Amino acid sequence: MHSWPTDTRTKTATRKHTPPRNYPFIQQGTLNALTLLHTNGRFSWASLVNISPKENGRFRTGLPVPVFPATKPPAVNLPRVTVNRRAEQGGYVAEDAELANNLKSFDPYIGNALEVIRTYEDKTEQSGYLAFPMGETRTELNLSPFTVSVSEGTKVEPSTSPVRSFQTPIRQIVSSGGAMADIPLIVRTYGAVDVLQVRCDETAISIDNLASFTSSDLGNYTVVDMKLQMSPVSLLLVNDHGSIYNFDFGQQSLTRVSLDYENDKNHVAPDSFWRIETGKGPGECFLISGKTAWSVDTRANSRVELFNLPDSKDMLTSVDNSIDHNVLLCSTNELVWIDRRYPCRPMLGYKHYREFDRYLTAQTINFTSPLTFLSSRKNGLVSVYDVSYGQDRLFHVNTAPYALSPVGQTDKLHIGQVFLPQLGVRKGSELGLLRLGELGDIFYVELSTPDAKPEPSFELLKSQAYEVLEANAKELYLDLGPLSDQQGIVVDLSVPYDYIFRVHEDEATRKGENGADDVFDLLDLLSDSLRNADQPMEQMLTTYDIAHRAGEEPDPRHRTDFFTGSVLSSKRGYHAIKRGRLPLENMATQAPWHHNITPFLRRIDPETAGNVDELDKYLKEYNLIENEGRSTESLMHERRAREQLISDLILSRDIFAPHPFVRNAETDGILEAMAEALSLADELPAVDFGYLRPTIKETDYYQKKELDEREEKFTVGVRSLLKDWVAGSNPDAYVYHDSYEDETSALPPAQKPQPRAITHAVRSQPPPIVLTQSQKPPVIIASSTTEDIVINKTIPVAQAATTQLADWQQRDDYGSSQEVMMVSTQVLPGPHGGRPGVSVKKKIPKKRLGGF
Repeated sequence: MHSWPTDTRTKTATRKHTPPRNYPFIQQGTLNALTLLHTNGRFSWASLVNISPKENGRFRTGLPVPVFPATKPPAVNLPRVTVNRRAEQGGYVAEDAELANNLKSFDPYIGNALEVIRTYEDKTEQSGYLAFPMGETRTELNLSPFTVSVSEGTKVEPSTSPVRSFQTPIRQIVSSGGAMADIPLIVRTYGAVDVLQVRCDETAISIDNLASFTSSDLGNYTVVDMKLQMSPVSLLLVNDHGSIYNFDFGQQSLTRVSLDYENDKNHVAPDSFWRIETGKGPGECFLISGKTAWSVDTRANSRVELFNLPDSKDMLTSVDNSIDHNVLLCSTNELVWIDRRYPCRPMLGYKHYREFDRYLTAQTINFTSPLTFLSSRKNGLVSVYDVSYGQDRLFHVNTAPYALSPVGQTDKLHIGQVFLPQLGVRKGSELGLLRLGELGDIFYVELSTPDAKPEPSFELLKSQAYEVLEANAKELYLDLGPLSDQQGIVVDLSVPYDYIFRVHEDEATRKGENGADDVFDLLDLLSDSLRNADQPMEQMLTTYDIAHRAGEEPDPRHRTDFFTGSVLSSKRGYHAIKRGRLPLENMATQAPWHHNITPFLRRIDPETAGNVDELDKYLKEYNLIENEGRSTESLMHERRAREQLISDLILSRDIFAPHPFVRNAETDGILEAMAEALSLADELPAVDFGYLRPTIKETDYYQKKELDEREEKFTVGVRSLLKDWVAGSNPDAYVYHDSYEDETSALPPAQKPQPRAITHAVRSQPPPIVLTQSQKPPVIIASSTTEDIVINKTIPVAQAATTQLADWQQRDDYGSSQEVMMVSTQVLPGPHGGRPGVSVKKKIPKKRLGGF
């Protein structure tokens, strides 16, 4: 074999670089291979890239012509189960979603669904049928006749009635390449592979079923690709496990080709990608996976490796039986031509510079010279490569690769593509390209050379039924279920936008320029606004709220004060704030309670806690880019918006309350509350509240007035716990004193244990509440494990406490009602905390009678 010089030395790959190729590889910006040839007794240099002046021979793309209308509405991916149901399914939903995303990016089971069936062919005329799926679910097979002649060009008569229906959508259609009496037609669907036989008469066609294969006939695996071999007529199938099956039309038998690949790790594709192609000789075929290509002999059950990609992210995408003995391989990175007689020694590699796309397909058509067309089902880009043997019997690149004009709609997917070569019909000057869209529509594009004769090229013979089908295709829409019933209403918002951004701004600017006296009058009113308020203040107010109430009633009024604005929401109001004219000190002294949130803002957003100059400098960072195209109105509007925001931030920092958090009218001041807490009286002080007060829950509508006038009552335990707390005091300065320890340490030393009899008398009484003169919680004395515990001098006090306890227990009508504000938390002394003791009989141990 004549070949170009290459480096066949063994080299290893590195992490950054792929392994070097042992074959010529063409890419932009690199040197090409050269060699010396002996021609007519002399040596001359020959180049791999031999660009000849064939610019005038490049194909030109005509306008796309519709051949068949769409019959399938656009798909919509709506979840069929609810969110709760998907959450219950858990891992199954995640697995299904991952599988769906993988199939959406690349589906290895998709094949070519558009095929040409030739029934007659000679030097001046061709005829046949276009086979493709139709219908909303692509389950119906359509056969539309076509003719190609020298005098009349290409004519297609679309048929609107299907010839066969299947249970599942059609994935791939395969037929013979030449005209035959009985034409085999193989249709692969989701569920099975149907082998059909088409018989054509002068008036009609008939279709017979020869065989049908399911996954159970193919080792419980699914078919991913199939090809029809003509000598002898047989069908080659490959499943997603890589197993090859051969169906012989003569013997009507299906056999499995045993390749003994179980121990070969390269033969197993992780994503179920396999493609098969027929060879030139009988029983010869080519098989590829994602990384490796083989030459397979189905008669001898043998295989030979042709090509193997290095360990990289590149993947093989298609295989084509090219001209002569060549095999064309396409990967996500390059096109590779291999002579099947010399495996593992490619003749040429050409980088195509396409994005990573596993749908790339390369197909060689024998035009005036072998031409390679590179396309993808994801887009309408078609690239042409002119690579063939030269007179020196070396592989040459005759012209630089070029791309055709976009074929059809470039942004839509297509599921079928086929060429209609006109070789021998119109002197090789034209080529027809048919594409089947995802919605079932077919377009025809004519590829012609500049030297093509201006003769009739394409004609579509429309019938009345076709016109009805074409009209129905225009009414196909995305079926969204109940969402499709919604109606679109166009609303013109130019009037409110004009009012907001032009009329309102112009009016605000005019008032700001003429309202200097109003601003000064409002600043004077703010000093005494809290003291001389016309309306009572029922909630906390900011400086902006007080300024809004102190000014005149705005016109027009809005639902919120924030959108209404005030006199300070102007340019003069901004300058008054900037110069410090706000009487915040006077307002703070008049308000019962005042707080400034600047320290809080400095923690969460330090940039917004500065003064007016600092805020102005910070907000200028968000200005639009100044250029010559910006108008003066845009700059003024930007400045007014920044000043308005600064004014709003400054006016929202100070908060004023209408009354203090401690009500002096009820407690007579903090000192009186503390004196009452330290009182020596026996009665515990009432619970005092500050800013927030509880309300009694209404139990009856007719007793509403009576309940509102009823005084809040709390139990002794609640009042005892809250008596040390003074409303309005600083919680950080509170110091807790354990009253039980203080009471224990205050016991006089004369208290000593008394005889056991007195102890029984004390224990027979109800659990006492020990009260001291300081009104501290009672002392809890733990019961000793010894025999005697006596309380001597505290018995009179306990009896007084018992009397108070009896008085408290008599309030059953209040304690049992639904109006109890809090539960009692007082812990009573005694071994059971005030609960009655339960006498438990002591178990008598069994006596041993003797013996072991």
